[in-house]
Amino acid sequence: MRPASGPRSCRVLAVVGVVAVLAMSLGACRSAPTSIPGVTEFRVDRIEFEGVTAFDPRDIEDVLATESFRLGQRGAAGWYNRFALASDLQRVEAFYAMRGYFDAEVLDHEVTFDEDGRHPKATVRIVVDEGLPGYITRIEYDVDSVRQVENGAEFVRDLPVQVGTRYDQNAINAARSELRRRLQEESYAYARVDARVYADRANHRVEVYYFFDAGPASRFGEISVFGNRQIPDAYVVDRIQRRLTGSWRQSRLRLAQLDLYDMGVFTYVGVEPDLGDDARSAALFEGRWSVEGREARIALLERMAAHDAQMAARGFDLADHHVDPESAPTTRVAGLLDNLDQIEEVRDPDVAIRVSVRESPGASYRIGGGLGVASGRDEAFARGTALWRNVFAPLNQLEANLRGGYAWLPSFFRKQENIEIEGWIGEAELGFRRPGVLFDLFDLSTSVGVERNLKDDYAYIQPSATIAFDRRLSSIARLRFGYTVDFVNILGRSRDGQSDAEAPDRLSCYTVPDQYGFTHADASLQFDARDNPLQAWDGWYAAVATEVGVDGPIGDYTYVGVGPEVRWYQPLGRRLSLATRLHAETIVDFSEELPAKECLYLGGGDTIRGFAEETVRPYRDDQNDPFLRTGTDGEPEDATVGGLSSYGANVEARIEAIQDLIFLAVFVDAGAVSRHDFFTGGFDWSPQIGGDQNLQVASGLGLRILTPIGPFRLDFGWRLTEQNPSYPVRPVPTAFFLSIGEAF
Repeated sequence: MRPASGPRSCRVLAVVGVVAVLAMSLGACRSAPTSIPGVTEFRVDRIEFEGVTAFDPRDIEDVLATESFRLGQRGAAGWYNRFALASDLQRVEAFYAMRGYFDAEVLDHEVTFDEDGRHPKATVRIVVDEGLPGYITRIEYDVDSVRQVENGAEFVRDLPVQVGTRYDQNAINAARSELRRRLQEESYAYARVDARVYADRANHRVEVYYFFDAGPASRFGEISVFGNRQIPDAYVVDRIQRRLTGSWRQSRLRLAQLDLYDMGVFTYVGVEPDLGDDARSAALFEGRWSVEGREARIALLERMAAHDAQMAARGFDLADHHVDPESAPTTRVAGLLDNLDQIEEVRDPDVAIRVSVRESPGASYRIGGGLGVASGRDEAFARGTALWRNVFAPLNQLEANLRGGYAWLPSFFRKQENIEIEGWIGEAELGFRRPGVLFDLFDLSTSVGVERNLKDDYAYIQPSATIAFDRRLSSIARLRFGYTVDFVNILGRSRDGQSDAEAPDRLSCYTVPDQYGFTHADASLQFDARDNPLQAWDGWYAAVATEVGVDGPIGDYTYVGVGPEVRWYQPLGRRLSLATRLHAETIVDFSEELPAKECLYLGGGDTIRGFAEETVRPYRDDQNDPFLRTGTDGEPEDATVGGLSSYGANVEARIEAIQDLIFLAVFVDAGAVSRHDFFTGGFDWSPQIGGDQNLQVASGLGLRILTPIGPFRLDFGWRLTEQNPSYPVRPVPTAFFLSIGEAF
């Protein structure tokens, strides 16, 4: 619930990212690999298409061996090869045929060479006659042949192929894969789906038929483990046994794989079914299943052959570019029927599971450092991490983290009288993790540590201890709950009077006591369906976190906090995706004296870019505001006041500028922080834009450079609203942030 006490760890200047970019730029100076047949000294400057109207030319270019030259390419990519171009002309026609344009052809092509300039260049021009597309006029499913599917109409709903749409091989094949997945979720581990596509080329019509061979209803069988050395087989089997029991469900294999990765001791995990006809299964089931499986496959082939004959009589033939390599053309089906010895269907209903793993090294060490540069805070730091696995017993993991540096607030380059603070910062933490505790239902993690850091007008040191349990509920859902004890000691203040200032009856988020204890229990539920957590392009994410402060021997405050968050990522084309986020938090303070350090703030590279870290917060409204204090010069000053509620929204367009290397971003961020919580009164549900406790808005531009550890991010934000003029620092209207990882 509460924001991290120190700066966000991702705010660093990534030396690794800079080195990676420099290494890629060296590709611009490399010479052509002339040892490869057909490769010339000419770089492919661009590929032009004439007559292409139905598709984005870049989609066609993606399937070609000939590529435009760009930074970071290796091998023969980007250099003109006459042999590759000859094959590419056939690939263009195949591209169209796979998407319903059976009559499309390449009419002409031309290559022009330019030897002027530093590097000789080649421009490729391809002329295409697209012809007319074929549309799907009929789709039928042989679902009646599957015994345990009761509602066939429901079973084939919402597939990626529909009547009336243009024929597309990718959609046909996607529907086939989805149908097979649905059968495997109905206990049919050996399920096969054959897609037969028939084309009436003269009339531009396509009919699609799906044939099913479900096989026997299956169960999870024996689990075998391979590749492990220090981790006994029993630890692996016990971890996934609860997933792989009972009737067959294909999705449980993915859950078992994720469970093993969550243990933190494997760098690779594969969980695969053994669906082969080995000697053991043949010996055990040669009677019932070989006969039934053989008969089922013969019946399927007979239905397919009969249907081929019917379609041929109607003027349809099999599409040249067939979507399913397992589905044989008419002659192949007839051949199989003539030679039944080729059909061996020995299927063990108890499907054995093969688990292949590669263990992580017993110990790993990392060191690094960098500069954190952001509006409102600069820092230089070094850090080191050590991780030891299988300590005293298999699966036990011990991790030590050290981080030290020096920080300047608000900036090393922009200091202002009476408000700057600088000093040493550091953090030390020792953590222990043990997967599979409490009847193997949860993973245990504990840690103890101490942190020294700076806020905008004071320094503090904070020892803490945490114990937490987490469990994966599904492939996208995780549950976590824990308990934390903190003790905060304020070391010094850059301005006087904060503790002694006259305060209102309600002190929440105003005072910062010299010492206090803070204990809380927390729980969170997270759903993560993003395609890539490091740089999401498609999918969604949702989470809700709760926190309960406990007044006890160490804790001095009682409160309840809750914070939901939703993110959505929607691709809008090949190189554009729209990312959105909605988030809110509120704290109900029953002690009515929650310290300002533990309250809510916005601003910074992860919330409202355009405002410095934690500068979006409540300020005094007028000269009579009880949150006002008197400074050393007798003039009124603003106190460090946090909020009991916050909410915000982010919208970001992510644009791929250079494939798999550089992305651009255009964003709008908005949010507000209030002194009042959402529930007990005082919160304004109709805030205005700008001003104290109202909605603050910023927009800006960003640059992303992909690195092995995540995108290196540079964001420039501009304020579209004005903060309260009583804020003692008159901020510049822009802010910038360097970091690793996306804002959301």
